[in-house]
Amino acid sequence: MENPKLAAIVDRLAAKTRDGEVPWEATENRNTLQAAFSNWTVRLLQKTPSLFQISIYNEAGLLLDSATDEDLTTSVQGGAFTTMNHMYNLARRRAMGVDQALDSFLAELGSGE
Repeated sequence: MENPKLAAIVDRLAAKTRDGEVPWEATENRNTLQAAFSNWTVRLLQKTPSLFQISIYNEAGLLLDSATDEDLTTSVQGGAFTTMNHMYNLARRRAMGVDQALDSFLAELGSGE
């Protein structure tokens, strides 16, 4: 069932993730990332390589709503799968500190001259 509000949340989260404004963290499940906001927590799960799910929880930890990329139509070119896939990959990099780790590794290797 199409949920335009969740689709709008995915679009906005994706844009804010691209801008580095979402505090993504790793969870106990290696395929799930989460970001906590003042009254909400969002979880982004890669269920399979071709299926993503977003879930929104309230401050008490109760699930409010959830949908997969197959359930949503987003305004971004390529649809919900492309949007959620890109967001998941950016969120994972942030949650795992990939860029900081690579910078540190490059520094350890030296200038290369």
